[in-house]
Amino acid sequence: MREGSTVFPPPPGLRQATRRARCRFIDSNSPSASEKQAALARVLSVIVLLSCIAGFGLAQNTNSGDIRGIVTDATGAVIPGATVTILNVNTGVAKSLITNQAGLYDAVSILPGRYRLTFSKGVSRSLCAMV
Repeated sequence: MREGSTVFPPPPGLRQATRRARCRFIDSNSPSASEKQAALARVLSVIVLLSCIAGFGLAQNTNSGDIRGIVTDATGAVIPGATVTILNVNTGVAKSLITNQAGLYDAVSILPGRYRLTFSKGVSRSLCAMV
């Protein structure tokens, strides 16, 4: 310093703020920026992994379909208790279903192919359709 110059101490409020700021950066309990980035990277990698695994579950049911419908008579009334036979024309495998009280039949997990559906009730004549 030069001779004759006067040095004024900083105001008390400024000195205290500077000390607090230093303490905030020296505190060893708060995570550093690199630790925060590492934690974020771990969380993102878990999210990506779970997203990939969820896709495998959805891909398992892509090679089958469903055949469902309602059996009605000529007037539009439902026919409960009707027998529906689903025959795979290519393999000869048949599946028989009985309609419920609402006339509904539902065949799940049917492999792709050509099918012949036969509808019958009791000993009366049956109706056949190709699907």
